Amino acid sequence: MKKVLCILEGYHGLTEANAICLSNIAKYWVKEGFLFDVLSIEKERSPEKNGVIQCVIPAELINNKFVRITRKFINMPVGRPFLVKLILDIFDELMPTEKYDGLLAIVNPVESAVAAVEIKKRHPSIYTVLYEIDPSSNRYKNPSNLFEKWWKIRSTRWEIETYRHFDRIIHMETHKKHFSSQKYKEFTSKTIYLDIPSYVPQMPEINEEGRDEIKLLYAGAFYPKLRNPKGMIEILKRVKEKIKIKTVIYTGNQMYEEVKAMTEDDRSFELNHYASQEVLRQEINDSDILLDLGNIDSDYLPSKTIQYMSEGKPIIHFCPDDQDVTVSYLNKYPLSLIVREKDPYAETVEQILEFIKVIKMHPVCDPYKLISVFIENTPEYPGRVLME
Repeated sequence: MKKVLCILEGYHGLTEANAICLSNIAKYWVKEGFLFDVLSIEKERSPEKNGVIQCVIPAELINNKFVRITRKFINMPVGRPFLVKLILDIFDELMPTEKYDGLLAIVNPVESAVAAVEIKKRHPSIYTVLYEIDPSSNRYKNPSNLFEKWWKIRSTRWEIETYRHFDRIIHMETHKKHFSSQKYKEFTSKTIYLDIPSYVPQMPEINEEGRDEIKLLYAGAFYPKLRNPKGMIEILKRVKEKIKIKTVIYTGNQMYEEVKAMTEDDRSFELNHYASQEVLRQEINDSDILLDLGNIDSDYLPSKTIQYMSEGKPIIHFCPDDQDVTVSYLNKYPLSLIVREKDPYAETVEQILEFIKVIKMHPVCDPYKLISVFIENTPEYPGRVLME
């Protein structure tokens, strides 16, 4: 039976979207008896997991932000070229005994793709698959300054050269228009489009009546340019003036201090660093409404949106512009409110208050009844395709 090695980052902590997506697919593979190992890039060593090989970055190579940005600018879009050697060294140790038939490089990080190219050169018979959730060339959909324009040019060149070494390329459905352009035409025959595999239905818990406040939960990353929380926070502060709410936020280091500055004087907000999936599972169950934030001028689809819909809980989505690809998904979900940040605050607050009245009558929906609607977002769908 064939065996595959998957290369990605953060599989142990499962705080990265790509790691969560693979984890969902992996559960299906285990049921099907599909043989695979995971080579996970980690910042520190974690307890061992069966079938997971850790590629731990030495402490001296975990650089400050300035060094990382400088390296990425020089090697654009590869910010940590030393990772490639670490991955190759581990692969060379594994290959004589594991004899992998296939290689699945998951981007991000882009270094997994660079390492896969080198492995393909050394072992031409290995079937290589690039699973690209967030492509570098589409990070800035409409570049607005010289840096963004240069990033797009360099990333596109890097992608074209890299794609030539892969046997199969998988992009997300929301990037189909981007990769249908003439510059990528030579890869048409080996490219397929899948979707974010985060629809894993969970029967929601209905919170006890009598709680004196509405609990709202946001769990995910923020980015100054791509996914800025300022508008969402301002709107929620105004909602708080009309009704008693508690907004709980779990996020990473990116923009943590900025969000803290926006919320620390307001007791209706609770800010936390990323937590384990077990903690988040409990937080979701205990929440009345899940908060979602779209990406600005982007084809990137937040995996959290798909996961939220599989929870059967009400969702308030903050839409930053007319390019938000999330809207078409949420329009299929019966318990969602799409708030447009450009609308007047008074109008937006009134929409949220009306939505809260509705969900008091219908606090949850059955996500299992929506499987047929989001079938391509279930882990089984890409899991079968990748097994082929």
